[in-house]
Amino acid sequence: MNTTTKINHKSTQGRKMNTPKKLNSKSTQGAKMSTTNKANRHFTAEDMNLFSWAGSKRKYKNSFETAHAELKVKKVKYYIEVFAGSLASLFHNIEHVDAETIVINDINKKLINLYRHIQKSPKELFEKFKILEDEYMRIIPEHLLNKKLVPKEDREEFQANNDFYLEVRAVLNSIDLDINHAALLLFLLNRNFNGLYSENKKGKINSSFNWSAKALNMTKIETAINNLHLFFNANQIVFETMDAAKLIEKYECEDTFIYLDPPYIDTEVQYTQQNEKSFNLLQTHLDMLESCNKYRYVLYSNNHHEAFIPLFDGYTNFFRSNNISANDKKNKKELLAYKVNQAKAIEFMPVVQLLDISLQKDITPVNNPIQSKAVSKLLDLDMPENGAA
Repeated sequence: MNTTTKINHKSTQGRKMNTPKKLNSKSTQGAKMSTTNKANRHFTAEDMNLFSWAGSKRKYKNSFETAHAELKVKKVKYYIEVFAGSLASLFHNIEHVDAETIVINDINKKLINLYRHIQKSPKELFEKFKILEDEYMRIIPEHLLNKKLVPKEDREEFQANNDFYLEVRAVLNSIDLDINHAALLLFLLNRNFNGLYSENKKGKINSSFNWSAKALNMTKIETAINNLHLFFNANQIVFETMDAAKLIEKYECEDTFIYLDPPYIDTEVQYTQQNEKSFNLLQTHLDMLESCNKYRYVLYSNNHHEAFIPLFDGYTNFFRSNNISANDKKNKKELLAYKVNQAKAIEFMPVVQLLDISLQKDITPVNNPIQSKAVSKLLDLDMPENGAA
């Protein structure tokens, strides 16, 4: 995979301009990490891989390395993952971001329920998941075992597995968000088609079956659950299930790193029908990005669109094979864009106003020139250029 990084200097007002850079992922290998959060550096997206997820950034770590080589993130109060998904991007980022609090958000309450139970009861969750997977494997006809995709001519013999999947989905859509729900969801996410999670207009899961008789790597999934459990309990984690706009409105702290990986523009995949605004619309993304200008660090993913370029300091491109649309098999050009917003100037109330002091016109304040100018403006005094008497 080739990536290129382009630096946009139009969005760096008030900052020293450097000569334009062209980087690729290879040029940042071995780059020194910009944070001191050693506890999280051994957690990787691969170690935490529980299931396939359409749009996952698991394979694109090099692009994140490229972006972070430019961002040079310092310690922050909040790390905010707005669209959690499979959490792959979280672990690409957390190697470089030392945050006091990590906010993991997804409007999908079912998904966050799964993560909460991994945090609280990993062993019980895995045992329930294993019961489901063992039953699924037990009913596969012997001659079909471990076929990655059961041929259409053999699917009548494999129908019991399809029915089992559909029953799991029906129960999942009928029960409350508890540990059984979490186990059922984990099973469905490992047995659905191409990692395409979807819901109907009523918020019910309608993801299709993958027709696979291949055994899952249960050791790998159990290890991922235990790794996530360790991570969730070694850090200050806040789980949220909010609409993106409301989440951004809630967290006001400037000292924040935010990563946004929303449903993309110009794509068939929107994951859920419950969003108040369609992410297929460019304006939805522009409004969301505008609301993030209050944060120090912003990292953003989408299909490449020229409208995004002026909004960022720089970006890197990568290409993803298109396994979603049957009508368009071309690789998709995607964008990972980044920027650092300048800290707001600290404003203070003039000293004479704080203490209700009346100054005579023949008295000139002798102090820091910056403070003197503030006082002189308040009192309409003529000040020497250097601020001294």
